[in-house]
Amino acid sequence: LLLARFGPVPECYRLDPVSQLVFAMLSGRTRDAVAMEVFAALVRRMGAWERLAKTAASELEGMIAGVTFAERKARQIPAALREIAARRGRLDLEFLAGWPVEEGRVWLESLTGVGPKTSMAVLGLSTLRRRALMVDTAHNRVAGRLGLVPARADIARATRLLNRQLPAAWTADDTETHHF
Repeated sequence: LLLARFGPVPECYRLDPVSQLVFAMLSGRTRDAVAMEVFAALVRRMGAWERLAKTAASELEGMIAGVTFAERKARQIPAALREIAARRGRLDLEFLAGWPVEEGRVWLESLTGVGPKTSMAVLGLSTLRRRALMVDTAHNRVAGRLGLVPARADIARATRLLNRQLPAAWTADDTETHHF
């Protein structure tokens, strides 16, 4: 009904999976405009995510001071990047394109600071374009009110339940439209 009334969701710019991971981690509980501004400044300042992985939390905290929980994110983001490089031999998540979505989600959520929202954003909203529905607080609230998930389901549970309910014919574009 919403698509019929308002038309299709405009195509969004897709980041590579590592950039999407950094952006999603920054954006947690932070207004989109603030997260985008901080992310853009990090891109300009760092040049490459390998440099961010080596940045001390005390230095990074000042760079990301505008986001919510900057102190915690300043520790978690470089740690997650270092874990990827240590496990994979380089800072790259393209290998997830060939994995089943659920296995990719589990692998990503084993990284420091990565939860369901971030893992599904990496899989579904990045250039990986996987059939993965990212559920945020607002999405979870609406799903609960519509009875698609239990009213008090947390994000992790809502993410699992909603992804299981996706119609088999849905593509990555459909899950993206559903989210936005």
